[in-house]
Amino acid sequence: MLRTTKRLRSPHKKLFGENGWLGRNPSMTELSNGKYTKKPGLKTFGEKVKQHVEDLAGDVVKVYPNPFRREVGHPKIVSKLTLPVSVDPMTQAKVYSEMEATICVIANKFLVQEYREGRISAESINKVTNFWASKNRTQVIEFQFDQGVQRDLISYNIRTLRFNGECATNPIVLHSTLYNWKAVAKEMSVRTFCNPDSVIRKHMHDTHKILEMLGASLGTFLAFQDLQMRTLALIKGQLEKDFQHTGIRDTRSTFTTLSSYQANPE
Repeated sequence: MLRTTKRLRSPHKKLFGENGWLGRNPSMTELSNGKYTKKPGLKTFGEKVKQHVEDLAGDVVKVYPNPFRREVGHPKIVSKLTLPVSVDPMTQAKVYSEMEATICVIANKFLVQEYREGRISAESINKVTNFWASKNRTQVIEFQFDQGVQRDLISYNIRTLRFNGECATNPIVLHSTLYNWKAVAKEMSVRTFCNPDSVIRKHMHDTHKILEMLGASLGTFLAFQDLQMRTLALIKGQLEKDFQHTGIRDTRSTFTTLSSYQANPE
């Protein structure tokens, strides 16, 4: 029986040269058979980066089109509201400035009186003044802040202040008036001067309730009622003109329709 001779491995490993562990170079056989593949160099890596940048640029162009390209046509603007607007901008500016000034003056008088009688806490005053200073606003005399801040100061001391009118005895009316005052202050701060007639009437109604809560004098009420009557008369007169113009146009349209029907009856 033949004994197979097992090839013994050398205990010493070859490090350099052909078939060495370190610095092994491809043999001619590997090069001829195509087994050896050259690793990608800087040129191949640069081409991949370039392709990636081009892909990103294409995506950006799709998401963000050319900002200098002119759009076809013009954006539409609202030329007329669905609700009637009878008061012109200059008149609205005068009406709202008078309403806002009246509220601020009466609210300041109310707060000064309540402060002198010790019904306003020092903490609430510090809170309001610190907020005012944080906005880099000029210092005011007494409590002549804007009506939004005045309303907040009153709300902070709602349990200790003495209100007037129905607000003095009905908590629901009091909270409703303060809520409406907050809305009025916010809406008046946006001065577009193109408010519809219904909005102006609502603001005047709420202003009357606010003045009543703050205990405005009879002279203040008479002056405000005069402003209210003049504004409502202006709205009524403009609506009548629009109605007459629309009525004449509708009458002409109806007359034309009837004439066509009489000329060509079915």
